Amino acid sequence: MKSHFWNHRFKRICSLRVSLAESQTVVTDIFDLTLVEQESEKLEDRFVWKKIELQSVTSMLQKLDRSMYEVPENFSVKFDEEGKYLGKVRCIGMNEAAVDQFFNSSPYAMKEQMKSNAASMKEIFKEVGPVLFKQGFMRIEIDHKSISKETNDPEKHGYDHLRFYKFKMNRKTFILYYRARPTSEFGQIKPAKFAFLQLENVDTIGEIIWNGAKIGNVRNSFRKYLFDVSKTINPTNQLQIDLQGPVIAAKQAAEAQYPIKQYPECPVSAQTNGQCHVNMLRKPQYSFSWDWGPSMPDSGIYDSPKLLVFDSSAIFDAKLQLLSAFSDDLQTLQVQVLILHPNSESAPAGQAIVNFKPALRFSEDAMKFEKVDENLWKGTMNLQIEREEINWWWIHGMGKQDSYTVTITWDSSSSEISSIEKQFGFRTAELVQDQLQDGLSFYFKINEKPVFMSGSNWIPSSSYIGDFSDYYADNLQSAVDAGIKMLRVWGGGIYEQDAFYSKANELGLLIWQDFAFACSTYENDDDFLDSVAQEVSDQIWRLSSNPSIVAWAGNNENEAALATNWWSIPDEEIYFYYKQYSDLYINTVQKTVLSEGLTVPFVLSSPSNGKMSENSPNGIAKNPYDPNFGDVHFYDYKSDCTDWTKFPKTRFASEFGYQSVAKIYENCFRMDFWDCTGIFLIFSGFKILLAQKYDLYHSTDFDVHRNWLAITNSKPISEWYFENTSEWTLDYPPFFAYFENFLSKYAAKYDPLLVKIQKDPISTDNVVFFQKMTVVFTDITVLFGSYFFCKVKRHEKLKVTIFQSFNSRKNNLEVAFLISCNAALFIIDHIHFQYNGLILGLLLCFLAAFMNGKLKTAALVFSFLLHLKHLFLYVAPFAGIAFLQQINSTRIRRGNKTASLQLAFIASIVLFVSAASLSPFLSQLDQLAARLFPFKRGLTHSYWAGNFWAIYNFVDLLLARLFGMKSALTSGLVGEFSHQVLPNVPPLATFILTFASMIPALVKIWTKSEKKTWILSFCSIALSSFIFGWHVHEKAILLALLPASGFMLLEKSLFRIFGILMVAGVSGVLPLIFTDFEQSIVIPVYILYLLTTLYIFQPDFQRMNIIEKLYIISSVPLVAFVQIWSKVLLPSLPFLPLLVQSLYTALGVLYSFILINLELFSVDVKKQE
Repeated sequence: MKSHFWNHRFKRICSLRVSLAESQTVVTDIFDLTLVEQESEKLEDRFVWKKIELQSVTSMLQKLDRSMYEVPENFSVKFDEEGKYLGKVRCIGMNEAAVDQFFNSSPYAMKEQMKSNAASMKEIFKEVGPVLFKQGFMRIEIDHKSISKETNDPEKHGYDHLRFYKFKMNRKTFILYYRARPTSEFGQIKPAKFAFLQLENVDTIGEIIWNGAKIGNVRNSFRKYLFDVSKTINPTNQLQIDLQGPVIAAKQAAEAQYPIKQYPECPVSAQTNGQCHVNMLRKPQYSFSWDWGPSMPDSGIYDSPKLLVFDSSAIFDAKLQLLSAFSDDLQTLQVQVLILHPNSESAPAGQAIVNFKPALRFSEDAMKFEKVDENLWKGTMNLQIEREEINWWWIHGMGKQDSYTVTITWDSSSSEISSIEKQFGFRTAELVQDQLQDGLSFYFKINEKPVFMSGSNWIPSSSYIGDFSDYYADNLQSAVDAGIKMLRVWGGGIYEQDAFYSKANELGLLIWQDFAFACSTYENDDDFLDSVAQEVSDQIWRLSSNPSIVAWAGNNENEAALATNWWSIPDEEIYFYYKQYSDLYINTVQKTVLSEGLTVPFVLSSPSNGKMSENSPNGIAKNPYDPNFGDVHFYDYKSDCTDWTKFPKTRFASEFGYQSVAKIYENCFRMDFWDCTGIFLIFSGFKILLAQKYDLYHSTDFDVHRNWLAITNSKPISEWYFENTSEWTLDYPPFFAYFENFLSKYAAKYDPLLVKIQKDPISTDNVVFFQKMTVVFTDITVLFGSYFFCKVKRHEKLKVTIFQSFNSRKNNLEVAFLISCNAALFIIDHIHFQYNGLILGLLLCFLAAFMNGKLKTAALVFSFLLHLKHLFLYVAPFAGIAFLQQINSTRIRRGNKTASLQLAFIASIVLFVSAASLSPFLSQLDQLAARLFPFKRGLTHSYWAGNFWAIYNFVDLLLARLFGMKSALTSGLVGEFSHQVLPNVPPLATFILTFASMIPALVKIWTKSEKKTWILSFCSIALSSFIFGWHVHEKAILLALLPASGFMLLEKSLFRIFGILMVAGVSGVLPLIFTDFEQSIVIPVYILYLLTTLYIFQPDFQRMNIIEKLYIISSVPLVAFVQIWSKVLLPSLPFLPLLVQSLYTALGVLYSFILINLELFSVDVKKQE
């Protein structure tokens, strides 16, 4: 007669034991291990959870049955002045009547009582700290620190009787557990030769004490532990598990590693009130807090211990994997088993019998064994099955979800039988990563059919682990109803319970399973890596037979975190963490996956570049967010969720956080790029209408550029910078001269007068119209510049756009308006006349390329700009430091060789562009420099630009009047002049001041490499040149103003800075237009632009202080005075209104400059807060 293999669950008779020792023992669970035969019809029975009528810890302990607890007669919970516990409680026995006395049948009663009787519960909180309840168990948490007289106010310490998550485990926290189960289910038997204690889901650090003696430790809540208790087993046994408080354990583990840090040491700002060092423990990472959930650092036993009793060998686990292709006529199914066969050097003798339900016919190979460790052997055999015999498992919507219950029975040589059941479905899964023109593909084939993976991510069902069967059934069905094909089980949570995967199998849902690592660095010592290897092996054996699981990933976002250095790890330390990453995910996780022969895809991380990441040094790609490779995580909380065009064009979006349905009125703003083009074309049509009016005012710049057309068309290139028939000599760099030469080819055909060299101006209707239309058409660079500017990506946790609001149609409209319809650009280019749209559109392209990490493109564009207009020398320090910083980052991430090649390539681009520009003029560089840098023109322009020197001139003018001196500063002439009272300012002084004012921003670029820093630094440096530069024209404000118009949409809170700059800059160029008819155009344009901007930023305008609001609002009457009223009221003082406008603009520009630098150096402080 065959004997049975006994697999026993333990009856937990008592779960109360309060430790008085100074050790960090928190939980002690004591089990009565009476051995019982497992009855098959009761395999699904669950422990009955009941609640205790709780008034206080004192009254509860006083009411407990004396046969259940040994309690002093007049026992009460007492603490000394320091909060030290003074009482004693010891668990000694079990009385079923006592359980029934203090527990009732409703697992929700405690929760409902707390809701309905908040006042009395608050008193309980004052005595015992927060009380936590969750289906599956009840726990009372006593935080010593909350008991003392000075600290017993729950409101003061964040305890909220209706919000259970606001608490922290300081010092020692005692957790009390209660379980009950009828003893009638158990029957006593005689022990066998071997006995092993199996523990699963023990969270987390603890000692295992068996019949009074320590037999081992647990340190990983995701592992299965086996303890040999063969020599110490009795008919009745006691198991005691002492668990350490997780917060204290994590802190001690971190201190033991000092000075090595594991990042982040404490939760990031999005995870408020969280605990520190969770990455030092192998427990669910979200339990110390996450951005979606509270801090609830629990400890406990979430699965019943088992006692495995046998005489020779017994089956411990099994897994099944399909080895053949879907189309193969003969299918090969690999069956692997783990056999408990202790202390033997020879393979276990016996037979593995496989049965399918529904039945399948198959042939089988002989099982081959290899030793795993001193107790376990792995047996492998292959089954051959004809394809037509099989019912295949399909995703819902593509076929039936046929599956098989597979029973694997081990019949040992001593006629001892043990068995295990697995759910299995026949399906194949392939991750296709084929070479494409611009990267690699990344998609799944299930049963050789490509599948579009509509999907979502799955986080744990609760902050505490309980029986989630009902929750699984409801939510997985909801996923199917929503059309979801795949769920990604996120790596910061848990390996879900078996019921989760069983339900997914039943419903035809695919599962992408992360290993349980997330958003952190982890240690790489041998003990930790060995524990992780066992964890990976355990979970593969437990889960891989499920047909729903089609992909595994090594971690959540850890590759991206290191690649982009989320935690600002110092350069000299970063390679240590690269090595940690490689040791953990390549040499441990991936190695274990390969050794287990996993037949479904595995990727090192999510997101990653797939194969590219695996082939990268240390498994870390340069840009894990590259949409042309692997999977991408997409976050955007502020855009129009109905606008599908704003989703990133990725190979595979494996995680996303996206706004829900927007308010209906916001859906009216459905603007995409072509809508923006429409706005641009409408405004361009307005410009063309103005160009048709030939008798509009035209500035001397018309004559300047017409003369340049003539010079570049009529003279050889060697004479371009010597020709001086007209006073409007060529004084722009060579690329602009080439541009004029290009236009002159068409100008000569349109009207020969356009290319005639003569001293006097030529301003016929044809001449003026042609020039105006060239400006309208070259403005196309503004449209493309603003478009690329909006497409800037960010390599951080939110992975779509740095401009969080730029990916909605409404905000594309705002971008089109603020940049393409910029009032200052319109006035200067289309009324006054210049080609600023052409060059500033290219500037936006440069900024977009640089912030997207396209350094070669950025270098090419910026080099071109330097040789197009020498104004860009002012922001060359920004470009130089920013490029060097990025190259240095490459050196840190990828080594000196890669960085050197990158530096050489960028340098070669700069040299190539410079050679193309300057080579025809190598023999006349002195003449070229004299034309480009005319220092004899004087400190300020005839109309003072609104900068520091306007204030300086004004002070000198006041002092001169005070001392009775005559000043030439208001003569309106261009040239050198002397200050009467204040010191004269030489060009060198302006250069020193300009560069000195740039230094803070340059330092910040080097030390803090992120896009917001680049944006603020660029504007600061551009304004430095405007504020302190030599002979600055008021039009130069566009260098900072046009990018700032778009930067305001990075964070609308920046409107306080850039809004004032916008008002100061635009109003400052209005005096360029002084004729009556043209003023009837530019003043309404300015007011319309101002009002529309204020409408867009209305909430941010309201948050400004009163002085800032007055500054903006006062611009309208000021413009009216300067442009209109002064001519009537003060006709004899023509320079006075210009002086007023200059001072107004100077104050606004200086104020914005100061705010930009304050914001620049407060970025880190705000992040810490």
